[in-house]
Amino acid sequence: LFKNDFPTKTCFYVRRSDIRYTSEIARVAPLNSEYYMSYPIFKSQHSSLYISYFKEHPEAWDPATEQFTGQPVKLINMATLNHHGAYAGVTSIVKGHFGMACDAFHTTGWIDGDPQAYTFYYAGGAIGYWLSTIRQADLHMSCTEWVGLTSRVGGDASRTASVAVSTDPIALDYYVGKNILFPAGGRYGQGGADAEALWSNDPSLATGFYGLTVEFCRDPLADHSIINGTTDENEIDVHLFDFARIPADFDGDRDVDLDDYRHLQECAGGPGQPPSQTGCADADLDADSDVDLNDFATFLDPFGHAPD
Repeated sequence: LFKNDFPTKTCFYVRRSDIRYTSEIARVAPLNSEYYMSYPIFKSQHSSLYISYFKEHPEAWDPATEQFTGQPVKLINMATLNHHGAYAGVTSIVKGHFGMACDAFHTTGWIDGDPQAYTFYYAGGAIGYWLSTIRQADLHMSCTEWVGLTSRVGGDASRTASVAVSTDPIALDYYVGKNILFPAGGRYGQGGADAEALWSNDPSLATGFYGLTVEFCRDPLADHSIINGTTDENEIDVHLFDFARIPADFDGDRDVDLDDYRHLQECAGGPGQPPSQTGCADADLDADSDVDLNDFATFLDPFGHAPD
């Protein structure tokens, strides 16, 4: 952990000269240059302990004792969702790793000149290799309250009022792109002039830069020995939660009344028993796979109340 650097730095990068992403091992070639994997070490503002992003350092480090503390570290990757124009494409979970890994990733395959020749999506492979050899976060969060449709600084941002989380960075990037960014519209979105162009916001467009970035990250090597996640929608288990909805408002009419009570009663099966009929997953208010008196007790709190 390069202990001599600790007294003077609160964040620095460690370059791993033994872990390189090269044309010889990459799924595509030629790369403009070889890329050495690197990772940050930073000082926590809360504990004053140091956190290393390398997977072989799963514990916090105490510079005073020059030892790992035994305190496990969980890492959460938080990324925004924006389209940065034809040059840079969509930034989300995959490209959000640029700042953690290597500032040169953006030029992994980029060729100056004709936009048709832009190959910055090769960087997806470099990130995929990094996720396998350095570290993958324990949880990934796509902060999509607002999304940029053509630029992260433009005036056409769309408020989607949503946040998405997953342990699978590939599935999350694919899902938020296809179901949040692309439907939001704009020039590169659904119904836009460039909806099917190479720089589309649609990650399911197999020839598009966004789709290729995610795909190369999913499967970064020529021998397909590293698979980081999935873009198969049949394998993506989605759970939706509406934070604006009142618990036990089963019919969505913004109150909890006798109509909702009837639904709960029809679904009741007793402790340890599955719901008595289909369409009763929402009646399991305590998420213990049954509908019983505990769920009725939870129901009573909002019963008779409407939103302010």
